[in-house]
Amino acid sequence: MKKAGIQPTSYSYTALIHAYSISGWHEKAYAAFESMQKEGIKPSIETYTALLDAFRRAGVTETLMKIWKLMMLDKIEGTRVTFNILVDGFAKQGRYMEARDVISEFGKIGLHPTVMTYNMLMNAYARGGRHSKLPQLLKEMAKLNLKPDSVTYSTMIYAYVRVRDFKRAFFYHKQMIKSGQVPDFDSYQKLRSILDVKAAKKNRKDRSALVGIINSKLGITKVKRQKDEFWKHRKTHVRNHSDDVSDQ
Repeated sequence: MKKAGIQPTSYSYTALIHAYSISGWHEKAYAAFESMQKEGIKPSIETYTALLDAFRRAGVTETLMKIWKLMMLDKIEGTRVTFNILVDGFAKQGRYMEARDVISEFGKIGLHPTVMTYNMLMNAYARGGRHSKLPQLLKEMAKLNLKPDSVTYSTMIYAYVRVRDFKRAFFYHKQMIKSGQVPDFDSYQKLRSILDVKAAKKNRKDRSALVGIINSKLGITKVKRQKDEFWKHRKTHVRNHSDDVSDQ
């Protein structure tokens, strides 16, 4: 821009960072941010949101936390979009404690958790290996009058299937149907693809029931094998021949 005689602004830098973000070039996005700071141009909330999104996509949580702290030092108040980007970024890497910190901080400025927030938080706990905490999150939602949706239940089902706890997966599938939530076709396909055939013996009954439900939703029915006509006629012939021998 400078070579063309154009003086960069906060808006132009933000547009550049956003372009790098959606192209998967998070390092270039951060380099542009540093250049912006060196030139004394103050980043806006849009700048920080674009930069946070770049590192959310890249899954680099350390830098995500660093940018968030810089944003707070600049006394720039986040938006609902910023809030969701941060929670999702930490959740996808199983960083449930950091996700909790974000929820707490944004609650101070009146941005309270929604069903979407809890869906991301459940994902954080599941990826962080804290499957036992998922029912507690459901209780928290109830206290906040937040009704779980199909994504909430699907997240729980996937989490339990991954650790081969098919009994709990089957239980929350029944809860989902009971609450009137119906997962879409893609959710059933994804669930079926991650079902592990090496289930523990005590879980096989629940797994079989779950697979049966999923297959029916996907329109997959067990095909009855037709008996080979040759063997059918041969059996009849052998039986008749045996009767003839016994009569003699």
